[in-house]
Amino acid sequence: MNHFSTVFITGASAGIGLAIAEALSVEKINLILTSNDVDGLKRLKSHLEKKRCPASIETHFMDVTSKESIQGVFSSLNESRKNIDVLINNAGLALGGKKPLIENEIHEIDKMVEVNVKGYLFVTKIFLPMLLKQEKAHIVNMGSITGEHSYSGGVVYSATKAAVHSFSEGLRMELVATPVRVTNIQPGMVRTDFHLFRFSGDQAKIDKMYEGFSPLEAKDVADAVVYALKAPSHVQVSEIALYPTNQANVCSIHRKK
Repeated sequence: MNHFSTVFITGASAGIGLAIAEALSVEKINLILTSNDVDGLKRLKSHLEKKRCPASIETHFMDVTSKESIQGVFSSLNESRKNIDVLINNAGLALGGKKPLIENEIHEIDKMVEVNVKGYLFVTKIFLPMLLKQEKAHIVNMGSITGEHSYSGGVVYSATKAAVHSFSEGLRMELVATPVRVTNIQPGMVRTDFHLFRFSGDQAKIDKMYEGFSPLEAKDVADAVVYALKAPSHVQVSEIALYPTNQANVCSIHRKK
């Protein structure tokens, strides 16, 4: 794993975060897995330990919208864990289905901005001094193709992912004289439980999204993260955009009849 020591993952209890944790569990490294879903973290830790993976696994409840919660986790890490050299900002969500902005509830807008934008900024702000102390380090931000190409019915979510894109670019500039690399991962359509929240558990709407074509799986995105982390230390993978084969952009999807 390119000699990294400790990986810190937000939103690790499900979906892409869980897949990243699984992909990295085969490495002999420390995994610090965080989420606001304590039960999900317990299940993941038990699953990985049953596989007898070589990674050391530690879990923490963390609310990425709360500076106090993030700082609390940071402060609780013992000295042997205060050598984090990989930060993966993965926690994120979409709410309100595919409604136009005029129909979005204020609380939905607020929550998406809190988690998808402020969460990335807060976590990175608190952990960056530690990353800068390492011989080399890596920040991976989970973006989306919607961060560069918005769409009707996804204005708020797209705006938050555009913020992740800009945040990644600006941070890369600020850290250019340091050994810290910054990568923005931008997936297209992915099959995860992410859409359970977006559509409030309406399985029919979720099934409709995937009808007639094969979307990416969480593992595919995790593989892209591992690729970026394993690049030689003189190579910085700035962005990876990955689509299903039958998706050309946000709105162009070929579905078999």
